[in-house]
Amino acid sequence: MICPVVYDLYQVIIFVIIEEYHFGKIKINGITYRNDIRISSSGRILPEWWRKKGHQVEIEDLEDIL
Repeated sequence: MICPVVYDLYQVIIFVIIEEYHFGKIKINGITYRNDIRISSSGRILPEWWRKKGHQVEIEDLEDIL
């Protein structure tokens, strides 16, 4: 799956390419992650993300990327 994320300062589209997804594993742009991640609006991958409450996503969990 190819997901255009955002335009950078030079109006170039940045893509996040999700190559594989299985329970407990996701491969994005050639890198395999085995923990939760966040993808910022700039396309930056933020690995080893921990939510405040288990499986629920709270506003506080996303404030730094909104």
